[in-house]
Amino acid sequence: MSKFNFDIKKILVPVDFSDTSLKALDQAINLASLTKAELTMIHIVESLVTNISDGMYYGTSINTLAAYEDELFVRAKNHLQKFNDKIAKKHKIKTSAITTSGWVKEQILKSAKKTKADLIIMGTHGVKGFRSLIMGSNTFRIVNEAECPVLSVQHHASKPGFKNILVPFRDNPHSREKVDYAIAFGKIFGSTIHVLGIDTEESKSHYKKIEREADQIKSIVKENGLSCKIKIKSSGYVADNVLKY
Repeated sequence: MSKFNFDIKKILVPVDFSDTSLKALDQAINLASLTKAELTMIHIVESLVTNISDGMYYGTSINTLAAYEDELFVRAKNHLQKFNDKIAKKHKIKTSAITTSGWVKEQILKSAKKTKADLIIMGTHGVKGFRSLIMGSNTFRIVNEAECPVLSVQHHASKPGFKNILVPFRDNPHSREKVDYAIAFGKIFGSTIHVLGIDTEESKSHYKKIEREADQIKSIVKENGLSCKIKIKSSGYVADNVLKY
């Protein structure tokens, strides 16, 4: 097996200026400061005229909508650039800003490839109302489709940094990569790694097997100089146990 190397050089952060996206940005700024990574912010202006045929649309011409969209784009670009310059000056990190238009998911994935992002950090929800549902859906899809790791940030997230990192697992072919990422982040933030093993068969022999695997993970974590705690649960409800723990 090749040696794992998670070297964070470029971070991409979608920003719609909602509270949640700004919390994700705070996490990104903190991580960029610690790793000396370049931070790229992206703002997507969603099209108002896509898939609208020629003529009138609810009493408003396509030309009028297009002009309004152009104005929104210019305002958003100027606002993001001012935001970018302020962050670079205050935190002494390398930053850049991208303002684009189109579908949120496609533009984020496209920009992640173009900028060669090592990590995407984004909020789970956007501004209130319908757009909040859009951003939530896109975050889920980006987590599944992005070629680089994605860190999603909840609206109730606390201050930047991670004191405790949870690594849940069950008796599937174990992914060493998941442990490696936890260790990589743990080293940056001085975190405690919590290993949660789920005994889905709820049998004594299977419980012992999960215990042995958890001990192996603990040994790897401790070899990397981090504190590690283990918890084993017997249950078929993996997600519920992860959230509860």
